[in-house]
Amino acid sequence: MKNRICFTCTCLRSKETILSFKPLFKEGFGGVEMFYPYNMEQSKKDEYKEAVKELIKDEDITMVMHLPHGKISDLSRDDDKEYEKEVFQRYLDAIDYGKEFGVERYTLHLGVRSINGHNNSIDGLIEKVKKLCDRAYPAKIMIENMPSNFEFGAYSDELRFLFNKINKPNLRLIYDTGHGHVAMKSTVLEKKLLDDFKDELYHFHINDNDTTRDMHGKIGSGTVEFEKIFKDLKKNNYQGLFCLEILFSTVDDLREYANSLKSILNKLDI
Repeated sequence: MKNRICFTCTCLRSKETILSFKPLFKEGFGGVEMFYPYNMEQSKKDEYKEAVKELIKDEDITMVMHLPHGKISDLSRDDDKEYEKEVFQRYLDAIDYGKEFGVERYTLHLGVRSINGHNNSIDGLIEKVKKLCDRAYPAKIMIENMPSNFEFGAYSDELRFLFNKINKPNLRLIYDTGHGHVAMKSTVLEKKLLDDFKDELYHFHINDNDTTRDMHGKIGSGTVEFEKIFKDLKKNNYQGLFCLEILFSTVDDLREYANSLKSILNKLDI
């Protein structure tokens, strides 16, 4: 296992903090998952852009970007046409922004099923994702599994339906261990999703919880059975990154979390 560990780098961190991560690339880290800084002052946007560019300068790593998400950027929402237009343009702008950093893969939350009693259209959502795939090509759009049935994309059968309908060559899956654990509460069901999407699985978010909510905890803080899941990944010949989507404060936190991950991966010869 070499240079397959990734970490998240949000736009809420200072330039000084972001640049403190640079030594990690000599310590087995091979990727960064950045975020699109849309909901902040221009000075903060500029600082983030400058910091990330300096962080990755002269580094041979994989760049990932988490696309906008949440209540103010819900891709599936179609009850308010002005909101829908604004949000979709934000996604397109985010993809273009990622190209400045050499982003090769984009993490996508599909959004909620309903809002204020209105059921969002899955057909409309499918068309939006098709357009995002076209905009990003040849970079990959990666649909992330979600932690509840209130959102599109929580379970294997619906994800397969969506993949078949979208049918784009650069569509992939990102699996989040915390989301899967909350949604399915069963290692058997979690492994089923991984087996069903072994050919499309392209990225992996690592975090732990006790199934009650999405906690973004470190390995061992919850009940995710990482060793069983990783054995399945090895069986399916997963070759992507393992991204630490764990709450952290300092670069030493990342080192600690990476060591916990490495101990399992090395044990399994991954």
